[in-house]
Amino acid sequence: MKSLKAIVAVLGLSLLGTWTFSCTKDATIVDDGKLTGKYLIAIDSIKVPEKITANNAFDIQLYGYVGPTGCYHFANFDIAKMAKTVNVEIWGQAPTEPVSCTQALVFLNGEKLNLKLEEKGTYLLRFKRPNGTYFEESITVG
Repeated sequence: MKSLKAIVAVLGLSLLGTWTFSCTKDATIVDDGKLTGKYLIAIDSIKVPEKITANNAFDIQLYGYVGPTGCYHFANFDIAKMAKTVNVEIWGQAPTEPVSCTQALVFLNGEKLNLKLEEKGTYLLRFKRPNGTYFEESITVG
């Protein structure tokens, strides 16, 4: 009986260890039954309206490289506001399993981020890049 408990304990620890160390750093989700990986998209420029009014929503158009094939696409924004700084992560998604994809470079071509800033003043927009740096732009809200 003790040897059975020992075997079960070893198997349980082995499974736990395998599960723990097999996880990847990238977030994965299931999209239409296929496993996909999420990654940060690097933007290289933005376009903001000339006049931004406090407490009114406005669109920021984003431009940058999404991926090397048609399987790569924009997924979502993660936004964090702290005082007069807005940190934005732009997430893309691509299959983690081999699939047939078009052989075309994919870009953000004016993907719109809708934002609302409550107070007048100068804000720093910070867009996180995959290498840990930021694309930054200051805007004035009237």
